[in-house]
Amino acid sequence: MGAVATKKVSVTLDAGVLEEAREAARLRGMSLSAWLSDAAHRIARIEDGRRAVKEWEAENGPITDEERQHVRKALGIIVLTRPDEPDDQLRV
Repeated sequence: MGAVATKKVSVTLDAGVLEEAREAARLRGMSLSAWLSDAAHRIARIEDGRRAVKEWEAENGPITDEERQHVRKALGIIVLTRPDEPDDQLRV
């Protein structure tokens, strides 16, 4: 794989989040910048998937809970939610 173009930016993070990110990067043997880039890429792919599901549902109707359970079981997906976010906000 060739070199990836990068751009230096300045971001502001909560102090606790920064420490968690530094530790996670250290545990993976990555720089903080590489870890943050990877995390941003992963979240962007999740958002792409959410948009695709919304587009599909707009054309085909809502995905039923039964269909969601079937797909999760088939793919071995465990759905985790944050305490402050209802399940329906995380459905994909």
